[in-house]
Amino acid sequence: MRVVGGILTGGSSRRMGRPKHLIEHRGKSFTRSVADALRPHCDDLVVLGDVTLPDDATDLATLPDREGARGPIAGIAAALASDPEATWVVVACDMPMVDSNTVGWLLNEHRRAAKAATLPWVDDRPLPTCAVYGPAIRPAVEHLAEAGRGPISLGHRDDVHTVTPPHPERLCNVNTPEELEAILLDDPSATSR
Repeated sequence: MRVVGGILTGGSSRRMGRPKHLIEHRGKSFTRSVADALRPHCDDLVVLGDVTLPDDATDLATLPDREGARGPIAGIAAALASDPEATWVVVACDMPMVDSNTVGWLLNEHRRAAKAATLPWVDDRPLPTCAVYGPAIRPAVEHLAEAGRGPISLGHRDDVHTVTPPHPERLCNVNTPEELEAILLDDPSATSR
């Protein structure tokens, strides 16, 4: 089955105060970092959200969010509708620490479980913004989008496989200037443009 990587962007970035997909870490934008983690495992990559791409990611296609929906579910719903036969690996742009090994592990878990979707379980909750979505999950995603609800409830469905990642720190979200500063301290050559 075709595998497409979707990079969730957009949102208001209220807590960060600027668009997260444009922030740089380790010499790359957050968008490019996530794209590089997805690339070895995906037939195609798509930036989910109607955003201006960073200079190092202008080679990527974009897909606007599902009309009438907000938040991550808008990007996930748009992805599944745009290529309903594909398996989608969706990762939020604000997860710059995700790597190719983590994406490969998640895909392998999904294939082994043969479920509609596979979500990591981190900090006592499912993580729908770094997940694998198969074609069978589309009706549930559409229902959530229409109802104006977020995707976290997907982790409690019987047809969804939840797994504990071996390196949960690679799935941390960078949502605030303080969280950004913490990862920048880990890499003195990084910029925070």
